[in-house]
Amino acid sequence: MISSATLRKKKKLAPRYALKEDKKDDIVEKRVLNTQQAELVREVFTSATCRCFVLKSFSEANFHKSLKYGIWSTTTLHNALLDQVFKSELTAVRPVLFFFSVCGTKHFNGVARMTSGVRTDAQFQLWEKLKYEGFFRVEWLLVKDVPNYVFTGVKMSNTPTKKSITSCRDCEEVLFEEANEFLSIFTEFDSRSSAWDDFEYYDQRQEQIECKRGLVLPERADKEDLESYLVPLQQEEPATIS
Repeated sequence: MISSATLRKKKKLAPRYALKEDKKDDIVEKRVLNTQQAELVREVFTSATCRCFVLKSFSEANFHKSLKYGIWSTTTLHNALLDQVFKSELTAVRPVLFFFSVCGTKHFNGVARMTSGVRTDAQFQLWEKLKYEGFFRVEWLLVKDVPNYVFTGVKMSNTPTKKSITSCRDCEEVLFEEANEFLSIFTEFDSRSSAWDDFEYYDQRQEQIECKRGLVLPERADKEDLESYLVPLQQEEPATIS
């Protein structure tokens, strides 16, 4: 008898994960080296007051939109939490960093910095599923694929079981020592792929989404402009964190 788990549709990974190792060398030659970006991460991560969170993307297509438009959104409650953290009085000297992982890839895929509070008056129309309300801006510091297995030794001291950072759920905070260990591994790992490799593929997928949803932009609209894909949201009482 075939189990329900076997019958469940297998998540389709981005095209780059299907490439053999000997083919990835061609991509590496075309890609800008990560050295300067790694240095930028270290420049931002300079203080123990830096706040770090694991963010999970349930879609590689959504990750592409974040790279392209410099935004992200999560659940209403998590958005409220991050908004509160960002707007704290120490924001100027306490950057908020995100360690992104796309579910199903068994990789961490990038490090970004939160650069704005949560905007709650508009919804972005290109998320794979239109269930995320509001968004905040991010600056991508370093984008590359690093497999989970190299992080299994990074243990979360703020959890009862001291679980590995690879088992974190969306919006779990990473304390300074663990974040420092994570970033050391992430920046130094010799990665042969990144989400940039599939950028054109997801640009084509975006056109399909626009067509399916009937998103017709004005003739002179800029498809690279975030504002072209925002629609107003009705204002409600914001979520609060107790």
